[in-house]
Amino acid sequence: MTLLEQSTVLVFDPDDMHNTSISLNGRVLCNVNTEHSGWKTIIHVRTAEGAEIASLQFRDMGLPSTKVRLNDEKPMSLGSWLHKRVLPFKNDVSFKDESGRQYKWKGNEPGRALEVNVDSSSIQPIAQFRKSYLDRKTDPHTIVQATLVMTYRAEEIRDLVVASFLLLERGRRVNERSVTNRADGLAAGRIGAGSTSR
Repeated sequence: MTLLEQSTVLVFDPDDMHNTSISLNGRVLCNVNTEHSGWKTIIHVRTAEGAEIASLQFRDMGLPSTKVRLNDEKPMSLGSWLHKRVLPFKNDVSFKDESGRQYKWKGNEPGRALEVNVDSSSIQPIAQFRKSYLDRKTDPHTIVQATLVMTYRAEEIRDLVVASFLLLERGRRVNERSVTNRADGLAAGRIGAGSTSR
């Protein structure tokens, strides 16, 4: 889906939601870093000057637990900030800005690309992720970097859009790899069964 002409393009280098730099017109806006400490993993999203925009903490042992912290606010459960929908759009995730306006992420599933809409009735997204890919039309082939394209409306809440995108895209990729691995395992099993039956 095409976005509005007036848009901001954020570039991710590298295309890794655990450790990356996010730039606008060649200038780094923020950095994403992941650190492991004992039983927990923390993903930090900081401005180029070092101010923390958001952090996400995972518990690696015992009962699963995910905490998110936005700016200087108190840590909260991820589910209290990003709300998953129920049927029929169980993969959609919504959040609100400081004014109480609601936004919805679509495409939060394997094989899809995330995009933000203002509400359920909106057709035009205000932000859209475009995956990195190898451009085979060039000689030599070149990698087109991953980008998050944002309209002026998304720019108004850029920190919220970037933070929520990073957290959702990380989880979406984990699920995507899991689906791919299961499919590969099933395919290998069928091939193995076929060879032993001969």
